[in-house]
Amino acid sequence: MEIKTELGDFKGSPVLSLKDGESLVLSFGVRKAHAIVGAFEDIKAFAASHPVEAKEKPLKRLKKSEMEELLKKLLQKQ
Repeated sequence: MEIKTELGDFKGSPVLSLKDGESLVLSFGVRKAHAIVGAFEDIKAFAASHPVEAKEKPLKRLKKSEMEELLKKLLQKQ
């Protein structure tokens, strides 16, 4: 899977979008970017322990509430 990034804005605030081809995987702003950077090692370990196989269904776009819950869980581990 090749993920590309695209910079944009939402209501005047900068956002970073991650895309798998033309499909949007995830978009987030500066605060969530800092949270992701702070939890990066945990995120890497999580991804390594749950590899994505080519035959799996396409990635699902997370709802804002799902993303916030995931980030809370990751930050609590620190």
